[in-house]
Amino acid sequence: MKINKVTLVAVLFAYCFINPAFVLSQLTASNSNYWPVFRDDKTGFRISYPPSWIVTTPKGKNVKFSVNPPGGPGNCNVVAYRNTEISNENQANLNQLIESLPQDGASWADYVSLPVSQVRVISTGTARIIDIPALLGVVEINLENIEGKYMRKQKIVLTFTPGLVWSLNCGATSFNINEVRDRFDALESNFNKIFSSFVFTFQH
Repeated sequence: MKINKVTLVAVLFAYCFINPAFVLSQLTASNSNYWPVFRDDKTGFRISYPPSWIVTTPKGKNVKFSVNPPGGPGNCNVVAYRNTEISNENQANLNQLIESLPQDGASWADYVSLPVSQVRVISTGTARIIDIPALLGVVEINLENIEGKYMRKQKIVLTFTPGLVWSLNCGATSFNINEVRDRFDALESNFNKIFSSFVFTFQH
């Protein structure tokens, strides 16, 4: 396959902001059996979220779902970006592509389109959404706006299906480093359950 791996991933992560062999799509009493379910039949997925969380209007045409926890910073997004380079690829070839993506710190910096100095990789590994492999990482990224410097700590699951690049990302953002790390830690169990509820609803 002549596919530009870095371009595929970097374009997606411009919209976004462990445990090896993390398995998604595992239904339990604490997620999609009892939690509210969001379904996008056009894009082809469903996902569950805690009842107290607030579904918000997605920011950007490629963000298909966004939900925020109450009482503090944090959010989860599903991003699906159409890419013509993989439109004619079958799922088996895309699975090989995902499994071949490098997971070193410099590669993660490329994926989030930031200098290596602004990206700290906490953990990296692999995941599966049913039978589709995915890349899984936890990263801290340092950014700055007119209000000052801030940090985003997030867990990301990345995969491909024919014609689409997918990212599930959950994290917390704050101008206070300790606050963002504490908030991420407090929300991580819910992040994992949200990830575990994600299911593709199309045939592949």
